[in-house]
Amino acid sequence: MPKLAMFVDVTKCVGCRACTVACKQWNKLPMDKTHFTGSYQNLPDLTPTTYRLVTFKEEPFGGSVSWHLLSHSCFHCNDAPCVKACPVPGAMTQSADKGYVAIDRKKCIGCKYCVTACPWGIPKYESKSETVAKCTFCAERVENNLTTACAKSCPTGAIGFGDRDGLLAAAKKRAEASKKTFPKAQLYGPGAYGGKGTNVFYLLKEEPSFYGLPPEPTASAALGFWKDVLRPLTGWGIGATVIGALIHYLAKGPADYEEKGEGHGHS
Repeated sequence: MPKLAMFVDVTKCVGCRACTVACKQWNKLPMDKTHFTGSYQNLPDLTPTTYRLVTFKEEPFGGSVSWHLLSHSCFHCNDAPCVKACPVPGAMTQSADKGYVAIDRKKCIGCKYCVTACPWGIPKYESKSETVAKCTFCAERVENNLTTACAKSCPTGAIGFGDRDGLLAAAKKRAEASKKTFPKAQLYGPGAYGGKGTNVFYLLKEEPSFYGLPPEPTASAALGFWKDVLRPLTGWGIGATVIGALIHYLAKGPADYEEKGEGHGHS
């Protein structure tokens, strides 16, 4: 089992977006152009240049507004479907001891298999570079025994980072204590994929669906079709782009491949 993890406690999040700014700064990512949509959420979804996003959900409450916030990024699954789906050796890998899932964009061919396989739509395709990008778990920092940029910058302790076992034990206690104030409070992520879990997990105040998260995340059914049927075809000279288009068509439909290739997922 990987040694490290991040724990996001939404009950402590104040929507300051310090995590998003720190992520941008560390990864040297440009700002995304935004426009007001009626919500304080500044982007509708993650993008190839925004690896972490604080989602805002406003709800009427006692004549005022109740805020439901979620600092959202890659889950870094232990049984990562994106890694399984990637056809290029070394383009998408998982650290055996640290647990993070990394993309080598120099090897990425932009086939979008990982986009299709991810139940949260986390990896984002960038048309300019024709590659896919997502949260890196601050691999360079983690490999040098430093905490992730988002966790370090969080002023309220809403994002925790450290030993996975210890963090998970603390998260479970926190979830039980939170039920006194939030009856539906629950951990999300540790039990995913048949108990193999994720290395980024959340304490939610409401049901996962309330935040637009799948209650029981599973890999796309197209992933099995790719592994058993399409992957062998690459050995026969059929291009990865052609197969990528086909698998995306099977999973998402004809229009989605071009129109929603960038910035598509939950908001």
